[in-house]
Amino acid sequence: MSRTAAAAAVLGLSLVLGTAACDVGPGDPASARGGGQVASASGRSDANGGFGAYRGEVTAADQFRPGLPVIVDEPTAGAPAAVVVLVPGGGWSSADPVGLAPLARALARDGFSVVTITYGTSSTGEHYPVPADDVACGVAFAAQAHPGLPVVLVGHSAGAQLVALVGLVPHIGADPTCPAPPAEADAVVGLAGPYDIVQTGGVASALMGVDHADDPTLWDEADPLLQAGERPQVPFLLVHGKADPVVPVVFTTDFGAALRAGGHDVTVDLLPGVDHSTVYRAGVVGDLVADWITRTVVQPSG
Repeated sequence: MSRTAAAAAVLGLSLVLGTAACDVGPGDPASARGGGQVASASGRSDANGGFGAYRGEVTAADQFRPGLPVIVDEPTAGAPAAVVVLVPGGGWSSADPVGLAPLARALARDGFSVVTITYGTSSTGEHYPVPADDVACGVAFAAQAHPGLPVVLVGHSAGAQLVALVGLVPHIGADPTCPAPPAEADAVVGLAGPYDIVQTGGVASALMGVDHADDPTLWDEADPLLQAGERPQVPFLLVHGKADPVVPVVFTTDFGAALRAGGHDVTVDLLPGVDHSTVYRAGVVGDLVADWITRTVVQPSG
């Protein structure tokens, strides 16, 4: 589908991206909050809203960069086979990780170390490249914590756009404030991402801090669809619910086609009966993501 057709398809896309992303819903474990090593830092994380829910349930405090807390879930048995960095959605106006906790636990049970992060958003007064730099720093943190292990980025919704961009262009702003040395993701999983930000009907202005008409060059730089030829050695798994009323499936199919044209190994899974608020749930994608990481990332390197 062309960009013009995609523009017509996205008329229903709105800031519901923020309200629909990463909520804990039916079918998720009651213990969704707490249980990992969770930071209780103030500052940027408070405005994002997500990590405040963990206060009083913290077992250990940590940050992956100043002001940004992190949750770490380790396998209960054996050494991890890879480290997964989970990145929440929120329409680039929030980045609440609470709803990703069940998926983090499921992936940890499957033998992966899981690092769940947040990032700067418009609600904290931060715009591109800050959110991408924060995700890149999350990759660096994960790589430093588990040297030698492959690092897999997994993001939902706006988080999927960010992990796709960072997977393709690892050091967006070459931000020197990240405490860990730079690292690159080895694979990317996107769940219902609005990858072509130009076609979001203006919603991505929350990410960019400026309208497309005012700085199209900056928007192009942050658009994963236009970076699809970068780092062709990086495999992608793109998952989208066929019943998603928030982000049209065309965002995933178009991005998948662009990645293939750019030389990437791409798997696209379109799931019947799955919508925007269920596509990231452990019971929906936990096994799918774990199996793909094992086949595509762990076994070839082992």
